[in-house]
Amino acid sequence: MFFCCFAGMFMFYCAHWQTYVSGTLRFG
Repeated sequence: MFFCCFAGMFMFYCAHWQTYVSGTLRFG
């Protein structure tokens, strides 16, 4: 259960980080 929650949070963080980086490269 803990590992599943941790994996979900990790995937969520990675997705937002990728969006942030792509947005920075595009508008920066």
